[in-house]
Amino acid sequence: MGIIRTWLYKSLRNRFLAATLSIVCISLVTLGVLAFYVARLEMYSEVQRRNEQLSRLLARDLAIHFDMLADNLRLFSYQLEESDADLALKARLFLELRRNAPLTYRALYLFDATGELILHLSEPLAALLNIETIEEITNRPAISVPSDVQAAYTNVSKNSVYISPVCFECVDLTPVLYMAIPLQSPAGQVVVAEIDLRDTWRQFDAVHMGQTGQVFIVSEEGIIIAHPERAYIGQTIDPALRPVLAGYVGQARYTDANTQRVMLAAYTPVSLTTRWGLVVEQAEGEVLSYLSPIISSTLFIVFVASILTLLISLLVTQSIVRPLRNLACVTQDIARTGNLNQQLNVKGEDEIAQLAHAFNQMIISRRESDAAVHKLNALLELRVAERTSELASLNEDLQELIYVASHDLRTPVRGVIQISEWLAQDYGALLPDEGHEMLDLLSRRAHRIHYLLDGLLKYIKIGRHTYKTEPVNLDELVAEVVDALSLPDHIQVVIVPHLPEVTGVKKYFRLVFENLLTNACAFMDKVDGQVKIASRDGGVYWEFSVSDNGPGIDAAYFNKIFQIFQTLVPRDELERSGVGLAVVKRIVETWGGKVWVESIVGEGSTFFFTYPKEGD
Repeated sequence: MGIIRTWLYKSLRNRFLAATLSIVCISLVTLGVLAFYVARLEMYSEVQRRNEQLSRLLARDLAIHFDMLADNLRLFSYQLEESDADLALKARLFLELRRNAPLTYRALYLFDATGELILHLSEPLAALLNIETIEEITNRPAISVPSDVQAAYTNVSKNSVYISPVCFECVDLTPVLYMAIPLQSPAGQVVVAEIDLRDTWRQFDAVHMGQTGQVFIVSEEGIIIAHPERAYIGQTIDPALRPVLAGYVGQARYTDANTQRVMLAAYTPVSLTTRWGLVVEQAEGEVLSYLSPIISSTLFIVFVASILTLLISLLVTQSIVRPLRNLACVTQDIARTGNLNQQLNVKGEDEIAQLAHAFNQMIISRRESDAAVHKLNALLELRVAERTSELASLNEDLQELIYVASHDLRTPVRGVIQISEWLAQDYGALLPDEGHEMLDLLSRRAHRIHYLLDGLLKYIKIGRHTYKTEPVNLDELVAEVVDALSLPDHIQVVIVPHLPEVTGVKKYFRLVFENLLTNACAFMDKVDGQVKIASRDGGVYWEFSVSDNGPGIDAAYFNKIFQIFQTLVPRDELERSGVGLAVVKRIVETWGGKVWVESIVGEGSTFFFTYPKEGD
């Protein structure tokens, strides 16, 4: 498979050849398969139509034959009735009938009204020829009536011919049946004829369709009573053929249990008198063998078409690939050396020649644009360097200004706080309630300014100074932070052991955990508050989490809470600077990690941050 893939991707010509051959071969094979299946369906239809017509014809001939046997027996009964009580005349008629049709009538029996056998003639043909007088027939001793003959006599009804089921004699398996008809005169007498069916069956043995085509007859019980292959006689027919027993004409496809061949069969009922069925069938494999010439022709056409396609494709691809190969060589040389002073030789006016001409124009345009780009790049680099220097200077000046202003403003703000406390202590008794409210408002506003300045200084200091890294035992550090914060009694802090020991700036880790713990406790709304601190080894980084069971945060505010001076609660309700989470975000991003929050409103929040192990 790898060799084929390499060959395909080696050249456009190979892919074109493969595609063309594939299209042609697939098309031809598809047409061949369609032709095969159409021919197969036509062959099936033709064979089934032939089998059905043949089965109808043979069933009609068989029905006519048995109708003739029944008519002959009726005519014979009329002759017996005309002889009246003359037993000798009846015996002569018996002898003449058997001698005239020795292969059809094996035996004749005559019963009286009481069921006594009064006349019988069952000798073989040689014995019949040796009978010289009628007395040898009329004066013979009584015999034991065969059971099948007795059954035919018993089942006969008035004015109708009774036809027994087919049976086989044990000696030579001769197929026979019994016909019985009552006589009108003398009343009550019945004649029974034993009919030899071998002569009837032989005409079906001679019917052949190919090597496997055959005709067989089944009884009304579904037993095969006539078949070219005598081993089938006595077997039960396949369920697919059983509709013929109900009088249906149809077709079936089934597997022969003896040969395991799939057979295509047509069945037809013989007549209402016998209620037999006649089946004409042929092996499916033999039917399909007639399609071999079609398959051979299809394969030959596919082979010839593939060769012709290959030759034509080689000629076409050569005219396409050669100029494309030249284009590829020039392109590779330009890519390797950067020399844009090359051009392709344009021949002809076809699409490939137009492509080569467009390529030459592109090279010319590229040379001109490269020269302009070099000039612009030099000018742009100069301007970028100037602007970068200006922005760096402005940024340093701005941070210095903010730092100095924040630092200097802390002193007067602390003075305002101190004065408000002195006023409350020294003159609190002299002030009315409104004065106390104003004094309290002044103190809270001053404290807010102090918190904002303090947070702003912390935010600006991050990254401004370089701190030394050292091993940090986070279990000990977090425990120190929890003790230093003096958290409310209704909040429990759980540290999941063991937090890792990392190498980093201890001051930064302290600030991160302080701000996350302070944030979790400040917004806690549960009587039994809980904050859990845990860590996880993420492979190339450590992942830390601070979880609480507080009020939670709506997903719409996940990004807002990490912005400086942003709070979700009005500052008049809760004095917060809005700098804590911004400080956390700046510290984490300074060491190359990331910070995010996951929260469910009403159930709590979890703040995550990562620390790269390469910082250890």
